[in-house]
Order: sequence, then C-alpha cells, then structure tokens
Amino acid sequence: MKGSFTLILVLLFLASCGQKNNISGDSLGRYSYQVFTIELKKAVMDFGTCFFIKRNDGLYLITARHIFIHCDSITNKQKYPYDIAQVYIPNSPQQMVPIPLNKPSDTCSCLSEEKDADLTVIKMDNSLIPYVNSVEDFIAPPFKKLGDAEIYGQGLKADSQAIYFTDPHRIHIPSNTFEIIQRVGNIETKIIDSINYHFLSKTIKIGRWLKGFSGAPVFLQEYKTNKWRLAGVFVAAQIFVQGKKESNDLIALMPDNIISVIDSNKHGLR
Repeated sequence: MKGSFTLILVLLFLASCGQKNNISGDSLGRYSYQVFTIELKKAVMDFGTCFFIKRNDGLYLITARHIFIHCDSITNKQKYPYDIAQVYIPNSPQQMVPIPLNKPSDTCSCLSEEKDADLTVIKMDNSLIPYVNSVEDFIAPPFKKLGDAEIYGQGLKADSQAIYFTDPHRIHIPSNTFEIIQRVGNIETKIIDSINYHFLSKTIKIGRWLKGFSGAPVFLQEYKTNKWRLAGVFVAAQIFVQGKKESNDLIALMPDNIISVIDSNKHGLR
C-alpha cells in the first residue's frame, strides 16, 4: 500500500511540473513530448521522449523501442518490464494519456541495432489530434546540403545531475562541427547499418546528461533555405572510432522506417 501511495505522489508531481511548460510557438521543442514508464512491482519509473505524426487519417506516437523493451544481456531475450506507459500532453483534457501497448513475448531474441530498427510506432486515438503538434510537414522533401542540427529531448540537463520535466532540453550542433555518415559497418558482427544516420561530432560530449533524449525527433536545417527537415528518431549515442580518431556518435533512425511501419500497418510493440 505504501508503494502505491508513493507512486500516486510521483504522478501528481510530474503533472504539476509539466504545467509550467511554456514553449514558444516557433520552437522545435514543441514537437517533443514526455514519456513515462512505471514498473509497479519494483516501484521503478523511467522516462524518455516521443513525437507525433499524422498520416493515413490517423495519429501515431513515435519513439525508441528500448524505452519499453529491454534486452537481457545474459539470455539475449527481450524483456518488457513496465506495467504503465503514459505520455504527457499538457493541452489535452487528460494530460497524462495512457499509451496503448501490446505486451510482446519475453522469449523473442534481441537483434543488433544494425538489423533491427530501435523504433516503436503506436496508433493513438484521433481525439488527441487537436492537442498535439505533429511533424509530418517536416518529412519531405529530403534535406540536401546540411546546416545545423537540433534535438529536443526530455530529461537531464547538460550542466546538471538533476532531472527536469518542464521544458525540452536542446542539443544544438552547428553545421561546421559534424558530419553525417551512412552504411556504417560493425567490426564484430560484420553487419552494415543501413537504417540509421550517424552524426559524428567532436563538440558534443556523450555522458549521463543524454538520459531521457531517447525517442526524440532529430531535425536538420537545410544550408541555403534554412528550412528544417526531420532526420529521424534519436536512438543511441556511442564513441565512433575511425583509425586512430574518435568521434562522438549520435545515432538517429532514418524517417523512412517510420513511414514504412505506418503504411504497412505494423505498428505496436514487436
């Protein structure tokens, strides 16, 4: 009973924090939403970021799959530990909106990120459409010469060890400080990654502060037109080694994967 009471207090605290969110209408941050997952048995809460796309007369929540599914390093099997998943939509009547998840089998084997898209697409109720900002207008046409990159996620600030749930925090990568590469080969598995963009930067330092950015939309600006395009879903960060050189690698799942899942009606946890 004590655990349940604590959980209720946590949810009330999150809702009250979110109400302070005052993002300007022109900010790309308004397309990012907070996702909360809760495991009741252990009274454990986790969080991440999501965004929305309207397509084929439906509304879809887009995020990274590892927010909901973990890989057991010993058995190499998928684990679905959470009992509750919610997205905070501050303008909606309910605000803390349940995410309708189908619980997949715990016996499925984990696949490498090069072969298996770290993506979850969930069909949401169309009654939420008036209350969310969606990114379908950022998908086409594809970007050409690159300008700056922006990622807005929920979670830890870069200069703090504390967790904040008010405004989305921003990763800004100036155009002359990064490169994007595709079809990266894994030395150990020999698999070619053809589904992710790799943003290689020497200015972004990977650390604990990235917690909560998983599932965030990644935006790229065209150099000449200054128009923003959706580059994908932020799924991971790692150190990328090229010979004797090391770069910080921010990984974004390509948006084509999102459209493919929606159009093939294969949304949900898999």
